[in-house]
Amino acid sequence: MALYRPSLECEVLFGDLRSSIENSLAMTTSVNFTEVDQGNQYYLDRRYNSNGRNRGGSRGGTRGAFQKGEQSFDSSRGFKPRWKKKCFVCQKEGCWSTNHTDEERKTARAQFFSMLYFTGAPPPKDFSVHLAEYEGIEHTSQYNQRGWKEEDDCEDDDNDDGTGEQQYFEQQFFKEQCLADQAFLHHISGDDIYGRGAPSAPASQFLLEDRYTRSLYQGILPDTGAANVSTVGKEQYLALTREDPTVKIDTSTAGKASIKFGKGEATASIGTVQVSTEIGKINFEVLEAPTPFLLCLADMDRLKVYFNNTTDELVQDKIRIPVLRKWGHPWFHLNKRERATVFLTETELRRLHRRFGHPAVTRLVKLLKDAGHNDFEERTLEEVTKFCHHCQLHSSAPRRFKFTLKDDHHFNYEILVDVMYLSGKPVLHVVDSSTAFQGAKFLSAISAKETWQALRMLWIDTYQGPPDIITHDAGTNFASAEFRAEAKIMGVTCKQVPTEAHWSVGKTERYHAPLRRAWDILHDELQDDMSDEAILQMAVKAVNDTAGPDGLVPTLLVFGAYPRMTTESPPAPSMVRRSEAIQKATKALRKLTAERQVADALNTRNGPATADMLALPLQSEVLVWRESDGWNGPYKIASIDGHNVTVDMVNGPTTFRSTVVKPYYRPDHLWSDPDAPHALNEPHEPVAVPPAVQPRKRGRPPGSKNKRKGHAYITKKEQDDLELAIKLRNDGVITTPGAPFEASDDQEISDLVGRGVFKFEQYDERLHSKIRIFKSRLVREVKGKTTKPYEKSRLVIQGYQDHGKEAILTQSPTIQRCSQRLIMSLAPEMVQRGMNIELRDITQAYPQAQTTLKRTILAHLPTELVPRYPRGTLLHVIKPLYGIAEAGVHWWTTYHGHHCKELDMATSTYDPCLLITNSDTSIFGIVGMQTDDTLMLGTPAFSLLEEKKIQKAEFRSKPKSVLTPEIQLDFNGCTLTIDASKPILNLRQKGQGGKIKLVDVRAPDRAQQYTEQRARGAYIASTCQPEASFDLSVAAQAQQPSDEDIKALNKRLKWQIENLDRGLRYITVNLTEAKLMVFVDGSFANNKDLSSQLGFVLMLVNESIDANTFTIQGNIIHYSSTKCKRVTRSVLASEIYGMVNGFDIGIAIATTLRIVTERLRIPEVPLVVCTDSYSLYECLVKLGTTKEKRLMIDIMALRQSYERREITEIRWINGDDNPADAFTKASPNRALERFIDGNKLTVRVDGWVQRPTSFDV
Repeated sequence: MALYRPSLECEVLFGDLRSSIENSLAMTTSVNFTEVDQGNQYYLDRRYNSNGRNRGGSRGGTRGAFQKGEQSFDSSRGFKPRWKKKCFVCQKEGCWSTNHTDEERKTARAQFFSMLYFTGAPPPKDFSVHLAEYEGIEHTSQYNQRGWKEEDDCEDDDNDDGTGEQQYFEQQFFKEQCLADQAFLHHISGDDIYGRGAPSAPASQFLLEDRYTRSLYQGILPDTGAANVSTVGKEQYLALTREDPTVKIDTSTAGKASIKFGKGEATASIGTVQVSTEIGKINFEVLEAPTPFLLCLADMDRLKVYFNNTTDELVQDKIRIPVLRKWGHPWFHLNKRERATVFLTETELRRLHRRFGHPAVTRLVKLLKDAGHNDFEERTLEEVTKFCHHCQLHSSAPRRFKFTLKDDHHFNYEILVDVMYLSGKPVLHVVDSSTAFQGAKFLSAISAKETWQALRMLWIDTYQGPPDIITHDAGTNFASAEFRAEAKIMGVTCKQVPTEAHWSVGKTERYHAPLRRAWDILHDELQDDMSDEAILQMAVKAVNDTAGPDGLVPTLLVFGAYPRMTTESPPAPSMVRRSEAIQKATKALRKLTAERQVADALNTRNGPATADMLALPLQSEVLVWRESDGWNGPYKIASIDGHNVTVDMVNGPTTFRSTVVKPYYRPDHLWSDPDAPHALNEPHEPVAVPPAVQPRKRGRPPGSKNKRKGHAYITKKEQDDLELAIKLRNDGVITTPGAPFEASDDQEISDLVGRGVFKFEQYDERLHSKIRIFKSRLVREVKGKTTKPYEKSRLVIQGYQDHGKEAILTQSPTIQRCSQRLIMSLAPEMVQRGMNIELRDITQAYPQAQTTLKRTILAHLPTELVPRYPRGTLLHVIKPLYGIAEAGVHWWTTYHGHHCKELDMATSTYDPCLLITNSDTSIFGIVGMQTDDTLMLGTPAFSLLEEKKIQKAEFRSKPKSVLTPEIQLDFNGCTLTIDASKPILNLRQKGQGGKIKLVDVRAPDRAQQYTEQRARGAYIASTCQPEASFDLSVAAQAQQPSDEDIKALNKRLKWQIENLDRGLRYITVNLTEAKLMVFVDGSFANNKDLSSQLGFVLMLVNESIDANTFTIQGNIIHYSSTKCKRVTRSVLASEIYGMVNGFDIGIAIATTLRIVTERLRIPEVPLVVCTDSYSLYECLVKLGTTKEKRLMIDIMALRQSYERREITEIRWINGDDNPADAFTKASPNRALERFIDGNKLTVRVDGWVQRPTSFDV
C-alpha cells in the first residue's frame, strides 16, 4: 500500500513502509506461518471471543477472559486453530519437527521469536505447549529436546554440553537483530528508544553550565522572585571582570548572605561586588553557583525601578532602559557585543530610504545586512517603497529587455562618459565599465576645454589617474580635436560610438535613470537648504553606496570597504584587508553577473506584466508614463477594453496601452506621506434625503393619527441603561462632560471615521436614487456596572429585509460544541505539561476586518446625530459594520487568515474554527474561534507569539485572561473554572439557567412558552447537561404540545432548575495511552410518530481491563440524541443508523486528534466503537448479511472502515452498562449518570475480536 500511493515526503513514506511491514508481519505471526490468501488476509488475522452470552450458539467464538487482546493472542485460553497440523519447521503435513536437526529447529525457533519481537507481541509462556498445540500432542515428550529448550531451561541445566553454545547463539542473534532494527529506525526517523523512558527535564537544567560561564557576560536579570538580596554566580562575576576590569570583589563580607535555590541546600556568599548600571549602583552577593546577575525586588524598590514587560523597558522616573529578551527572560546592562547592536525602527527605515535617494529594495536590504543590521523585515521596506509617492512617480519606464556580453576588466580600465541634463543644467556623467562606480559634475559650458577640465577634476586627478579607454558618444565636445589631443597626451584612447547607437554606452545610459531619480527626489526635498552641487554629490554617493548585487556595491569594489553608517560601525580596515576585499568582491561580482545574465536571458519577459493592471476595478487610481514627463498622475480609470485603458486626464479621457499604466498606491493605512496628493472635497449644497422606503405592513397606513415620530425607538434595556446613566451622573460616579452618552457617541463616530469604516457623503439624486438607504442607530449601554461604570455607544446599521444579501455569502462559521469540549478534554494533561488556557476578546471585531464591502451600503444618520451634520448627509459604509449581513464573513476571513498566516496554524478536519499549529512542540497551540472570542490552549512560547502578532496586526482587544483558580473564563455561553488542588476543569452554563421557567398549562400562550422554555433547556443540555438531551429532543418533536407533553417538559425543566450547577468535569487523561470510545444506541419506534431515536456519546478515556470488564476514566467530548429522519423497519436498522451517526463524528475527531498527537510526537489515539446490539456486532465483525439490502450500504461502509483500521476495535457490551442508553430512552440505565458524577465507568463486555493493531494500512 505504501508503494501503491507513495507520499511526496520521505518521512511519511518511511512511516507508511513501517506500518505496512508491521501489519504484514503481525498477520503472518497470527496464523503461525500458515499460507493464506492475500485477498482474505483481513478476515484471517483475528480471533472472536465472548463471555458465553452468544445467542443461537457459539458461532465460532470461545469463552475466555476479556483482555487487551488486539495486540496479542494468548494460547492458554484453549483456543483451537482451524488449520491442519503441520511441521513447525518445514510446514508440511505428516512431518514433525523432531525429524529435523537441532540446527534447523534452532533457526525456526529464533525466527519465530524474532517476528514476535518485531511486532511487539509477547512470546508464549511455555514454548513446548505452543508447539504441541501447533503440531499436535502425539510426540509431546520429544519437544523438550535440546533444539527446543528455552534459555531459562538451558541456564539451569549444568549437565547439558550444548547449553553455552545455544545461549550464545540466541543472545548474539537478538543483539544483532535489535541493533540492526534500531539503527534503521534511527536513520529514517531520528528516534532513540533508549531515551524514551528517561524522565524529561527542563532545558535550563543542562544549559546553565554553558550559559553562565566566565567566557561570556550575559547581563543582569531583573528577578522579582529574589526578594531580599541580589546575587551572582562566581563564573558570571569573572565574565564581567573581563568586560570591566574595575569591578572588584569585597571578600570581607563573605558569609553575609545565605541563598537557597529551590529545594537544594543553602549556599553562603563568598563576597560582595558593586556594579554601576544605568539605574544606579547595585551590590551583588557572589555565590559558588552557576547563576547570572539577579537583581532582587528590594534593590528595585530602593532604586524605584520597575519592569514594563509590554514595552520591554526598565522604567525609572523619566529614564527608560531598553531590555533584551533571551531564553524567555529580560536582560539589561548587556555585554559590549550585544549593546553594539543597533535596532532599526520603521521610522528609521523610511528615513534611510529617503536619505539614500529612494534606492531599490534589494539594494538597500543588502547594504543594511552587510552593515550588520539583521533585525528589520524586508517586507517593511517593500511596503515603504510600494507606497512612496516619489518611488512611484520616478520609477523606471516600461521597456523590453536587452543583453550584452563583455570582457572582464578592472577599475579604471575603461570609463564611459556622457552629458546629461538635470534641472536644465548640463552634467558630465562618468561611469566605470567594470565596477559601475560613477561620478558627476555640473558643466559651466558645453565645450571641449570645459569638458576635459571637468573630467580631470572629477575623475583623473581624484582617483587612480587617466584610464586606458574613454568611450563617448558622437557629441562635438568629446569628438573635437582639442579633447582627443588632451587625452592622447595622457595616453588615453578615445572610442566614439556611432550616431544613434546609444546601446553602445548602455551602462552610462542605464545609470542616467537612477542618478536622475535620486537627484529629482533630493532636489525636491533639499533645494531650499543646499546648493545644486551638494545635492548632486549626495545623489552620486547614494547610487555608489547601494547599486550592486548581493551587497557588492561600487564603493566596496573600488575602496574595499563599506561606508560607515553609525558611531558603532567598525573602524576603517587596513590597506591589506582592503586589497583582499577588492579581490574577493570582484570575483564574486563576476560570478554573480554571469549567473544573473544567464538566468535573465532565460526567464525575462518580453515586456512588462500587465495582469494586475487589467484586474483593477473602474475608478481606481493609476499612473501614466509619458515620454516627456515620465510617470504622471494619479488619475482614475474610466474603462478597460482588452489591453487598452482609458484614463480620465486633465484634458479629458485618453486611451493608453496597459504597458504604460500602473496602479497608484496611497499610503493612508501605513503612515502619512506629505508628498502624496490628496483630493480636495468640493463643497456640496445640502440636499434633502428621501426617507428609506419601508415595506408595506398590515394595519392602517400613516395618517394624521400615526405620523412618523421624530424620536428613536429604543429597547427596554437601553431605556434602563439611559436611566442608570442619568442616576450615576447625578451621584457623581460618571463624570464625563456633556449630556449622557454624548461623549461616547462622538468617540464612536470619530473612531469609525478614523479607521475608514465609513465616510460622510451628500445625497446625490443622480447617484443614490436607485440605491436602498438603510437606517442606522446608536446602541447605548452602561458597561462595567459591577466595577467602574462608563458609557459605551455602538453604531449599528438596521439591515433588516436586506434583499441584496441573497446574492452574497452571509453565514460565518462558529466553533462547534464538540470542538470546545475537545479542547477541554486535552487541557488537564496539557496544563501538566506547562501549557496555559487563555481567552482573547477582540473589541469591536467587525469594524476591524481588513477587507472592504463588495457592494454599496448607504445609511441615514442616527437620529441622535442628525442635528450635528448638514442636511442631506449620508453614511457611505466602506468596511463591515454591525448590522450588515455580510459583516461576520469579512471579520471571520480576517481573523481566520491572521491565525493561519501569522501563527502558522491549520484548520481541523471537521471544524474551520478549530485550529492547530503546524510547528513543533515548543510552539504548540490549539485555538477555538467564536466570532470575537478566542479560546487558546498552548505553550508559553505560543502565547508570546500570539500576543506579538496581535499587536503587529493592530487588532484592538482586551488583555488576555488566563484560567486560574481565582479567574474563570466565559466562552460560548459556558463558564470554565479550574480546581486549585489539581488540574480538573469544570464546565457550567453561564446564565441561561436562571431564565428557565415552568410552562403554565392553563396559560393562553402556553405553546409560545413551551417553545421558548424548551429551546432554553435544550441550549443548556447541549452545553453541559447531556442527561437532559433525550427529554428535550422528544419535546422538540411536539408541534402542538398536549398537556402530557407540557408535564413531561416541566419535569425536565424542574430538574434543570434544581441542578443549575451541574455540568461536566474534565480530568487528566494520559494521551500516550488514551483511547477514543464511541458508545452508540438506537431505540426502534419509541417516539409518538413511531420513528426511532438515535443516540451516541463520545469519550476520550484511559482504559484498564479486568476479566470480562473494562473500566474507563476520562472526559466526554460529544453527545447527541436525535430523531431518525430515515425510515426504520427493524431494530437492526435503528442500531445501524445510530452507529453511523456516532462513527461520523468519531472519525472526524479521531483524525483531528491524530494531528495533535503528531505535533506532540506521541502515539496515535485508537478509535473504539461499543454497541449493545448483538446483531449489529455480528454484521460488522463477520461476513454476514441482512435481508434489508438497503442497510448493506451502511454496513459495508462501516465494515470497510473496520478493515482499514479506521475503527480499531468493535465491542459488544452489556446493555445495562451502555451510557448511550440515556440518549434513546425515557427511563435509561444509570451508566451515563455514574460517568458524569465520577468520570469513571465499568463496562461488562460480551464479545470482542482479537487482531493486530495497525494504523494507516
